Amino acid sequence: MLSNLIISSSIVVISLLFGCALLVVWWHYKLPRHVALWAGSFTAAALGHGLRTGSALLPGQDVLFAMLACHASVSGFSLLAWGFRLREQATSGNRCDNRDLDEQVHPHSNTREIRARTQIGPGG
Repeated sequence: MLSNLIISSSIVVISLLFGCALLVVWWHYKLPRHVALWAGSFTAAALGHGLRTGSALLPGQDVLFAMLACHASVSGFSLLAWGFRLREQATSGNRCDNRDLDEQVHPHSNTREIRARTQIGPGG
């Protein structure tokens, strides 16, 4: 019983630390919104583990705590998935082909001339 309480408490503390750290980094560096959603996910996980710990301390309310812990777990995973989706949408909109990438990285190179000379096609 005591070892379960210690393990659950340490998971709560670690999840809160990760959630707070992500929230501070998101706020300080003005990162995209998916970082704040991930912070919320860690906070919801901490809440869920805390509720499971609370159900061990208050055995008369274990059904209520189990239901709330399940809701916190679902919300944590939902926020995590939402954050991954936002991050993927942000990065997929910034994809470009190699020519654009070459011009951004090496704006004064002659890659366009080299591609034009080596391209196989009509009249080539």
